[in-house]
This record gives sequence, structure tokens and C-alpha cells, in this order.
Amino acid sequence: FDDEHRIVLTKIQTWLIYNWNHWDIRTQIFQNFIIYLGVVAVLLWVLKKCNVQSVPALLIGALFLFSTRASENHSWGFQSQFHFVLLFCFCSCAALIDDKLSWPRLLAGALFSVLAIYSFSSGVPMVVAIGLVFSVFILYGRLQLQRPKNELMMMLTYWVIVGLSLAIYFSFDYQKINGHPQFVYPNETIFWKYFVTLVANGFGDFGASIIPGLICLALILLPLISIAYRQY
Repeated sequence: FDDEHRIVLTKIQTWLIYNWNHWDIRTQIFQNFIIYLGVVAVLLWVLKKCNVQSVPALLIGALFLFSTRASENHSWGFQSQFHFVLLFCFCSCAALIDDKLSWPRLLAGALFSVLAIYSFSSGVPMVVAIGLVFSVFILYGRLQLQRPKNELMMMLTYWVIVGLSLAIYFSFDYQKINGHPQFVYPNETIFWKYFVTLVANGFGDFGASIIPGLICLALILLPLISIAYRQY
């Protein structure tokens, strides 16, 4: 395994398969599809809970989930981390962003976020994004909808759990890869060129062209903006 990511769950999965059948790769490929179907099932469950008017917009953004560009994530046995991180991020969103928020749902959402962090490196920014959306959801509810006061404590509890997980993530034998290029931040043009190119790759190989990336990005953002406008 390469080690630039903390793919804890995939390593545990591989270790269990190794002890079961000496790591017959067919077993792990089969399990990859099962995990992926779990991602689709959670997405359908979330759509079922959504307002009927929001479903078409969300389905447009979900096109990326069914892209064939990531076929290697299904056919390569050790690529289950990609499915794990999506599964747990979706589960976290489903648990946290709900009008009937409770302590069990909060703890379940926090647990899913921790599992996403330790599934794959992209889980770190994804969980931070989920936490920010969750915080806006709680704070907006307190200001506009007079939601229960204990939800503020729930929000703080979530950040404590996620913060401790991130602290362990970066402090426990974390090493930067030799020769890794410097970080590029959003205030640099090359960041956005790479970003829109990466988004476009969800639909096809467009090379380093900006226009297809902007079109694909609009397919994701415009439906979300439309939903937010209708709701608020």
C-alpha cells in the first residue's frame, strides 16, 4: 500500500481478508461493490427525506457518483477507501442535518465523520466542510427558528470530537512525503485552474481546459443555490 493517506479502514479490511483467505483479491473487489452500493443506498435514503422540489436538483449533482471515470476504484481491490470516505460522509450529513436532531444522532454523525477522516485523506477537508455546514444549520436555526438551546452544545461537542480526531491524525507519526510540492492556496490562480479541471474529470478527460470544468461546476452549484434560495 502507498502511505500518503491514512486508509485505516481499508488496511483493516485487507488484514481481515488476508487472515480469511490469504487476500484473495476477488473478495475485496466484491466487497468494494457492496460498499459502493451502500453509498448509493444512503444517497437514495437522503433523497427520500428531502423536499420533493429539491430532489431533481440534488440528482444533477449526484451524476458524479455514477461517473465511469473512477472504474479503477471498483476493479482494484485496495481502492475501497474511496467508497468508505463517501459512505461515511453521506451518513454523517444524513445524521446531522436533520430538524429532529438528538444526542444519539449527533454522536452517530460525529462517529461517521471520524471514520471518514481515517478512511482517506480527502475525508479531512470533507469533514471540515460538513462541520461548517452543520454549524450554519444550528446557528441559523437558533437565530431564525428558535431551535432548542442544547443544539449549541451539540455543535460544540461535534467540533471537540472532530478536533481531537484531527489532532491525533496529524500528530501520530505523520510525515510529509519527500519531494511533495508546496501547497497551493485559493488566492492563487493555479489553484482554481486545477480545481475546475478536477471537477470536469468527473465527466470525462477534458485535459487542462477551464470551460468544461466551469460548466461541470455549475451543474453542482446552481442546483444547491436554487435549493437554498427556495428554502430561505
